[in-house]
Amino acid sequence: MTTMNPDVLNPQRRTTADNIASIKGSIGDIKESVGEVVHNEREHLMEKIEHGKEKARAAKSGLETFVREKPVTSLMIAAGAGALLGYVLGRRR
Repeated sequence: MTTMNPDVLNPQRRTTADNIASIKGSIGDIKESVGEVVHNEREHLMEKIEHGKEKARAAKSGLETFVREKPVTSLMIAAGAGALLGYVLGRRR
């Protein structure tokens, strides 16, 4: 059986330990970067959601105003849309 000289193994062990430490540092850096990206994207998404809610509120307000100002026209539009939808869905069978 051959035995290795301990002096030969020590530099290899040090190199391996240094490589492991470097990899751990890189993983930490990647984790931090991913965390920042997730945080930024979450903020961006929340802004988009709030913008969408504001547009929906404005559309709802405009629709309510139109229905109050022109109830007969609104009723006729709703009836026409319902009839068209019924016709389209009825043809599928």
